[in-house]
Amino acid sequence: MKKIRGTVKLTDLKKGSKGIVSGIRSDRDKNRKLLTLGILPGEEIILVQKYPVLLLKLGYSFVAIDENLGKNIKVIPLNNSPYHEKE
Repeated sequence: MKKIRGTVKLTDLKKGSKGIVSGIRSDRDKNRKLLTLGILPGEEIILVQKYPVLLLKLGYSFVAIDENLGKNIKVIPLNNSPYHEKE
């Protein structure tokens, strides 16, 4: 498996991958929604499901968001986590 440096979109991770939220790139309303759900820079997340919605595990909580919202979340994949680089 190749090592990845830097950040990727949340939607580029594979199911079961772990990562740390590094930033959110969106408009004010979408940022507020994500922050309210607990998706904050520095938080460790696990991508539990990709379809029909993105299901994230944050600590002991699960959060469901749509793919368009997930594309705005940048994450740093953790070591030994599967990920997918789009070609």
